[in-house]
Amino acid sequence: MGGKSQLAVRGDTMKRRLPFALLTLVLAACAQPPDSGGTLPPEPVGNYDSVDGAWTTPPHLSAQSLTADVNTLYYETALVATNAWGPIEVDRSNGERGIGDGQTLTLNGTIYPKGYGVHAPSELKYSLAGSDNARCVRFRSQIGVDDEVGSRGSVVFQVWGDGEKLYDSGVMTGASATKSVSVDLRGKKTIRMVVTDAGNGKTADHADWIAPTITCVPDITGSVSRGTGIYQDTHRNVPVTFTNSSGKFAGDLSFRLTSDVSVNDYKGTRFRLDTWGTKIVGAGTFQRNLSVYMPPLAFLELGEEEPELPYPDTLVVFYRGEEVTRVPLRVYPIRQSTSPLFPSTTIEVRLGEPTIVIVPVEADPGGETTGPAFSIYPDSDSPAWLDVQEIGGGEVPKEGGAIQVKFTATRAPEPNEPRERYARLRIYDYRLAGGNFTSLSNVNVRFVP
Repeated sequence: MGGKSQLAVRGDTMKRRLPFALLTLVLAACAQPPDSGGTLPPEPVGNYDSVDGAWTTPPHLSAQSLTADVNTLYYETALVATNAWGPIEVDRSNGERGIGDGQTLTLNGTIYPKGYGVHAPSELKYSLAGSDNARCVRFRSQIGVDDEVGSRGSVVFQVWGDGEKLYDSGVMTGASATKSVSVDLRGKKTIRMVVTDAGNGKTADHADWIAPTITCVPDITGSVSRGTGIYQDTHRNVPVTFTNSSGKFAGDLSFRLTSDVSVNDYKGTRFRLDTWGTKIVGAGTFQRNLSVYMPPLAFLELGEEEPELPYPDTLVVFYRGEEVTRVPLRVYPIRQSTSPLFPSTTIEVRLGEPTIVIVPVEADPGGETTGPAFSIYPDSDSPAWLDVQEIGGGEVPKEGGAIQVKFTATRAPEPNEPRERYARLRIYDYRLAGGNFTSLSNVNVRFVP
């Protein structure tokens, strides 16, 4: 103990809310008679597997209050805390059996300011009952055998949730690299941070939990009341309603899209979300407009039979990097109307001499970045002597305009072929329809010798 007065330590901690570090000191102090002077048995030398240095908290500790945030465990109260050699130390290595006799937490030469120093076998148990309807979803920590034992020691770190082992580090020694732990706690009511002696005794099993945290998310849900159609190559606001039942919550939510709600890999989506998050303060209902951009080729994903079938893309809402809720956005694409307007008058065609026709193209409502680009061919129901071709790639500005189309007679009509008749033109759009067929247009043509 180095001459420290345990009673003085206890009196100091009564002045403020007790983080686990100070609580450890109080519990250790209370376990000693007031007149003991803090004297502990001498530390054994060498192997001490057979020596009893166990420490356990009293059974009357209360649950902590986890909020919708990243909760630092060393400011929370453990339901259970046991240690094989002296008290669990906070922000120090385990050291020996004295209170506060550890060193600065150090793993592989790196010094850490916050964490627990324990001695295997050891356990810390916490309730995951969040306050203000918070849901606790993630445990994170770094782990390793403290440098104070050199390359000695052999431990296994484990994380348990409601009797289910969620993480196992495998055997780690003083020579092992530091590991990072990230464990999903969704649906769990308690968490146990366990360190075993790896089955070969407890000598030099000084283990560190570095900066252990539990992340909890607010109780927020979202909904979309109706589907939203968006024209190709345009933006539109999608109204989303968020309901927050965590009254004390005030924080920034972030958004991501996934195209498959049955998996957690956030696959690529068919449209682009340009609203990346929102701020929510207090309980209530919040209306938010999310800006969504529909790409020029989005319409191809669904075909033409059910143009108003919503895409299966889902808004995934996060807080502090953890998923809060999912909201089907019910977005579907609407095709731009971009038909070429061929003249109703007869087009005269000559052998080997192209006739250039200016064909207006209306774009409704028009895109933000591009217009259509047409390829035009006569189909099998057109005169066999006729060739039709767009000029300059058939490109049209995003606001509409015109294309040039040339009509040419590749040969003179046979005596049994009419010199004047309609031609049926097949029109393809490779900008807004991916080169797929979009429409037919009939024009009247006459061969002129």
